[in-house]
Amino acid sequence: MVRKLRTVREIVDAAGGAVALAPDLKVTADAIYKWDRIGIPDRYWSTIIPRAASNAAELLAANISARTQKVPR
Repeated sequence: MVRKLRTVREIVDAAGGAVALAPDLKVTADAIYKWDRIGIPDRYWSTIIPRAASNAAELLAANISARTQKVPR
């Protein structure tokens, strides 16, 4: 079965959401919300991958998509 690659927002939500992740990552929830535009910084991947039941390929694809989309500010 082929699984649809998720967006940054979907991955963050699967990992518990921005508010729940923020203290564990030592960042603000607002910083995490910006990832929709800039992608998930690689220094957080090791925490997010198991919590979101994801993998590096999915995070990379989500980051590329986030960085190439025109998102209203």
